[in-house]
Amino acid sequence: MLSPYSQRFADRLFAAYPEWRPLQRDYPNDDLSVSIPAPQDGSPALNIYAEGEITLSYSQWHTHFDWLNDNEAESFADALEFIHDLLAEEVCIAARWKGERISSAGTLVPGGISTFDPGATRIKVRSWRGTYDKEYPAP
Repeated sequence: MLSPYSQRFADRLFAAYPEWRPLQRDYPNDDLSVSIPAPQDGSPALNIYAEGEITLSYSQWHTHFDWLNDNEAESFADALEFIHDLLAEEVCIAARWKGERISSAGTLVPGGISTFDPGATRIKVRSWRGTYDKEYPAP
């Protein structure tokens, strides 16, 4: 049984993506955990957690919704909008690396260039279907 917070988000998530209901996993403290496999073999999954806040993770990046916002409905809507944008490849993930270690990660619009980590040596971009996946030296 999910916690009340997790159940409220699960209701919204599975209303938008009913095919994901079987992907729900057991998670401590009655929190929601769903791992959505990428459409391509070898690509990272989208992981969704509801544990008093919504956490989304994909590739080397993650973010939180409802962390500093007391408006639950707004946070749920923001998380669902981001999920939509990631699946539609309207947003990509850019991970900046210094040598063999990741130094930071963030979001990027397709075709954009990620530059906000001055010490990065290379950048890896990942998109949901792989359309924009690439690796390049940091500018």
